Amino acid sequence: MRLSEVLGSLQVKAHRGNEYDCICPAHEDKRSSLCVSEGRDGRILMYCHAGCDFQAILEAKGWEMSDMSGEDDHAAPMHRTDPRVGMLVATFYYHDADGAVLYRVQKFDLGDGKKDFRQHKALGGGEFAPNMDGATRVLYNLPAVLEAARSGRRVLYVEGEKDVETLRGMGLTATTHCGGARAWKTEYAASLAGAEVVILPDNDEPGKKMASAVLSDIRGARVVELPGLPEHGDVSDWMQAGGSNEKLLKLLGPEMSEMAPVHWIDFQAEQDESVYYCGNILMEETVNILVADGGVGKTTLVTQLCLALASGTPFLGFKCESPINVLLLEAEGSRSLYRKRSSLAAASLGIKDYYVNPRWTIQSRWMSDFNAGGMVVEDQIRRSGAKVVVMDTLGYFLGEGDENSSKDWKQKIMVPLRRLRAMYGCAFILLHHEGKPGESKFGHHKGRGTSAMFGDVDTWLGMESLQFTPDEQEKLARLSPAERVEARDERALIWHKSKVGAKPDPITLHLDVENAVLREKSYSIRERLDAMQSVKLAYRGRV
Repeated sequence: MRLSEVLGSLQVKAHRGNEYDCICPAHEDKRSSLCVSEGRDGRILMYCHAGCDFQAILEAKGWEMSDMSGEDDHAAPMHRTDPRVGMLVATFYYHDADGAVLYRVQKFDLGDGKKDFRQHKALGGGEFAPNMDGATRVLYNLPAVLEAARSGRRVLYVEGEKDVETLRGMGLTATTHCGGARAWKTEYAASLAGAEVVILPDNDEPGKKMASAVLSDIRGARVVELPGLPEHGDVSDWMQAGGSNEKLLKLLGPEMSEMAPVHWIDFQAEQDESVYYCGNILMEETVNILVADGGVGKTTLVTQLCLALASGTPFLGFKCESPINVLLLEAEGSRSLYRKRSSLAAASLGIKDYYVNPRWTIQSRWMSDFNAGGMVVEDQIRRSGAKVVVMDTLGYFLGEGDENSSKDWKQKIMVPLRRLRAMYGCAFILLHHEGKPGESKFGHHKGRGTSAMFGDVDTWLGMESLQFTPDEQEKLARLSPAERVEARDERALIWHKSKVGAKPDPITLHLDVENAVLREKSYSIRERLDAMQSVKLAYRGRV
């Protein structure tokens, strides 16, 4: 029988290329469980994801085994559940962080040393789809991997689920990914952030490529080659050939988490080598948040900072040692707006050759989920050589996540940030909006959302405009029009938290809207008001 004849006798529900999803005739099928395709030699391949035996499918349609040989009536039949060539030998389940099944990988023995793998998305209730459409791909043994990463323990990275199970039986934490050596995804690295990653590659070219891919995305990972491993061999083969837990642990060496702590004097010497990009307020490998209400000028402030960093010019009195590359991930405004503001600011600050030798890269039209866009971010960092990455604004990068959820904040923002800063040594600056009065859990100027934000970041800055009491408003009415405009455009930059050094004193700033810059002031308008005598009469239109 030809493929067209087989399909003509079945209820076809969908197809993808050469694969057709059909209603299985051997059971009451409500999910199109039967996958039908044609082999390269013309033989008909059928596999029921509900577990129906191949012979049962034939009997349900009144077919013979020889009918499945395609154009060549003498070709041997080939099908997924035929015990001679398609024996199911293992099923591996992939779980999310909470232990729920996301999908499974089934391994088939095709005979003659050949094997095949099929992946099926979990539908709930113990049922699986015939494909992986819409499935979230994760590392195998994920809950154990995340626990090891949180504790800074070792995780062994191997090439197959069988090897993971071999190592788990030895009491070790191990992981892999499905799809083969070339299917590594950069976003997997986020799940390994904090762990000591050791790669045990297979002894072949795909194994070397897998190791290289993992090494490129995980800073500090290392490779251990097993001695005497035959060609195409893996850690399971090594164990069967005489390896042992003791031999493997000796090859791996002591875990970093178990090593003696660094002496204080050595730690102090290392600290002295820390790199600061702007005075003592912005340091490498840090996560920083700038909080301000809409219209206060946080975009103007960060534009000015980016220009100062890219040109090596001072920023509000803080020295930028040398020009560095800056990457702006813009999600709220537009690239044109930033270009306009940067042009005005560069001119007013006397920054020359801004367009001749640009060090500032703007990535606009950002996707809605920062975690999902991790590969794009990494590519941009690598291409731009950025040492400082600005994200404007935080809410857009959470995607569908809830800013009041500490879990969403950590998984969607902090985990990928920690991975990227560890890999590239970047400092990150996140722009964030203020919470409504009485809404914030940690102060009026500390931003909205979960308090975990304030706890996780290294520096927290707030920028605010002046708020006047009724008595101050009366005094303000007695000032000149120019002074009242000055009061309207006055801003205060306040450090609420700093892990990189002593918190600087608040800085009084004037927002120069026309030239798109903030200028430092020697005094606050409130000092002028405090020096004035209290007034009894309300302002009646007189200056």
